[in-house]
Amino acid sequence: MAQRHAISGADHGLDDFPTYPFATRALCEHVVDLAGMTVWEPTCNRGNMVRPLREYAAQVIATDIVRYSALGRTFDFLSLERGAERPAGAERVDWVIANPPFRLLEDFIRVALTVAERGVAMIVRTQVLEGLGRYEAIYRPYHGYFSFAQFVERVAMVEGRLDRLASTATAYGWLVLEKRQARPSALVHIAPCRYALEFRTDYILGPVRPPLRRRRLRAAGPGGRIAVRSRRFRTSRRWW
Repeated sequence: MAQRHAISGADHGLDDFPTYPFATRALCEHVVDLAGMTVWEPTCNRGNMVRPLREYAAQVIATDIVRYSALGRTFDFLSLERGAERPAGAERVDWVIANPPFRLLEDFIRVALTVAERGVAMIVRTQVLEGLGRYEAIYRPYHGYFSFAQFVERVAMVEGRLDRLASTATAYGWLVLEKRQARPSALVHIAPCRYALEFRTDYILGPVRPPLRRRRLRAAGPGGRIAVRSRRFRTSRRWW
C-alpha cells in the first residue's frame, strides 16, 4: 500500500508526482531555516515546490531532466557525476531540496551532498528509513547529522497533477542531512499545519487548474433522491 497514485495509461518513464506546496512550506517553517540561502531544486517539475521555496530562500535554482514548464531549465542533475558543468547560477549552493524518484534517491543524495555546502532535504516515503543499502549509504555515514521529519498529516501524491482531495495510505516525511552541524534529533514530527500553509493560489497558478467549484451532498429529498449542490469558492487566497 506504500505507493503513489499512478494514472492508468500514463507514461511511466518519468516520475511525475508534483509536491503539495504546503508540504514545502512545512519544511521551511518547522525544519530548516532558508533565510538568505541559495537553494537548488533539481526536480522542479511544474514548479509546485519552487514557488513556496522562493517565499523563504534568497535564490532558488530550478531544473529538471524534462522541461515541464517555463519555470525551470532542462538539466540532468545526476550528470554531475559524469563531469557535467553546473548550470548558470548554481556555482555556489547552500541547500539542495527535491522530490526525487524513489528508485534514484540514493543517487540524488550522493550527488546533492557534493553540491550543497550546508545540507540536503528530500521529501520521501517513510519506508526510506528501512533498507540495508540506504543504511550503508546514508544513515551510518551521517549518523548524528541527519533527521527525519515525519508528517503527522498524510501527504497524497498523484501522478501528473495536484489533487487537493486525494487520499493515500502512504506516509511521507522530509529526510534532512546537514553537513556542518548535527541535527537536534534523529526523528521529529511536523505537527498538523496544512490548514495554515495551504492556499487557493497553490492550485490555480499551475498549468493544470482544478475546477473552482466543489460539490457537496445534501440530505435525501422526496423519493429518496440525493440532491447535489455546487458552491463556489470564496475569492480569498484560502480554500476555507
